Amino acid sequence: MSFTVQEVAQLLKQAKEKQKPYVFFTGAGCSRSAGVPTAIELIDEIREKFPIQIKNIDHEKEKYNYGLYMSALDKHERRQLLEPYIIKNQKINWAHIALACLMQEGYIQRVLTFNFDSILSRACSLLGLHPSIYDFATANPHLYHLINDPSIVHLHGQGTGFIQLNTKEETQYHTELLGDFIAATLNTNPSLFIGYSGNADEFFPLLKDKYSEQHRLIWTGRKENIDNIEADSVKDFLKQNNNLTHYIGGTDADHFLIQLAKELECFPPKLFLNPYIFLTEQLNQVQPYPLGDNLDILQNLREHLTEWGSKSLITNLYTVFIHKYPTKESTNGLNPKMIDEIVWAYDQQARDLYSENKIEECFALYERALKINNQNWIGLNNYAIRLIAYSQQIQDNDYFNQASTLLEIALKIDPDRTFTLAVYHCIKGDKYKTNQNLMRASTRYSYPRLKEFENIFNSNNYHDAEWYQYIIKELKENDDLPF
Repeated sequence: MSFTVQEVAQLLKQAKEKQKPYVFFTGAGCSRSAGVPTAIELIDEIREKFPIQIKNIDHEKEKYNYGLYMSALDKHERRQLLEPYIIKNQKINWAHIALACLMQEGYIQRVLTFNFDSILSRACSLLGLHPSIYDFATANPHLYHLINDPSIVHLHGQGTGFIQLNTKEETQYHTELLGDFIAATLNTNPSLFIGYSGNADEFFPLLKDKYSEQHRLIWTGRKENIDNIEADSVKDFLKQNNNLTHYIGGTDADHFLIQLAKELECFPPKLFLNPYIFLTEQLNQVQPYPLGDNLDILQNLREHLTEWGSKSLITNLYTVFIHKYPTKESTNGLNPKMIDEIVWAYDQQARDLYSENKIEECFALYERALKINNQNWIGLNNYAIRLIAYSQQIQDNDYFNQASTLLEIALKIDPDRTFTLAVYHCIKGDKYKTNQNLMRASTRYSYPRLKEFENIFNSNNYHDAEWYQYIIKELKENDDLPF
């Protein structure tokens, strides 16, 4: 049995309410979009950079055996291989930002990672969250009951630590030490695995041995279904316990975790929604300036941040608000002015998409905006005029007729802002209605600027058309007026 992202979100919510939040296990797939290669990609790099060291390995037989390839390198060579990705790489990807959001809101109690990188801890710091961090390559695993959550546990070591476990022998010996810890984890909390193949180390047999169906286990992967999973051991395990173990296929770590955090309404993080308020909260943790010279270094900065934090940021950070309010339901409880500002944000992003010739994405965004508020004149009008422009570009009356429907609604909301309606009638060849609507629009100073109109109607397909020349002439004659 599989789950949708929405169903996983409900499971996380239920677990939090029962005070048994999920434990996440993360593998290399979670870090890939931050520039950290997977085990298979590292094998390819080893073959390219260290051909002498691996000359005795049968690649066809051992093409997935990461531990065997790493065992052919000495520890200095391993560090040389991993350093550009683990130490020098400072990127943070969206999978880890979303994970940090879920940790911050209490949906994840602990992240056990097979990765050496520090991406998750840096993502948490970005959000003002500072979980406990443990390196179980050097720590005493029998003291796991002393872990302070929320926490990040590096099962095989950290890039900046003294030990990183790579080979079969290293991970096998270490896995035996982790037995009690893993058993306690699986028997205490539900778990979710993401970005982990199960075939690059000796951990999976331990997981299989210690899982006792006390709690649900969710396994995500890129393969569309269980039968396509490369590791037979993983495949058999998931099939054997299919009432309580669930495979979600076709998942990408970034997309899955972002969608999960959005479903649980903890994405995007406060830093991205209002950096001024976020920074103010962070600076409030700084103790008063100790020197008695009446020159508090942070005083002016705090005042500036407080002032800007009280202003609406939708006009500047509209893409963030689109993520924050993706549906009509997400705006429940907001006042009409705020909802209009959200639709305005959708309009700004849709304009950008149209100018980049991303027509389908533009129109889809307008459709979403109108589902949030189908009585917003800006959304209706600006969608309609782009439908008209595109209909003339590709000579498709369906778009033209769709624009007509939107304009009818817009006209009921504001009967005097009729410039787009004038363009519509001009294309249809109705000079009387064209002039009538142009005159009505001019009394309200509601003409667009000439440059704005030209940016929308930018196709050479109709620049010689009579209707286009007529509208352009009208706009040129009035472009110096305060419209």
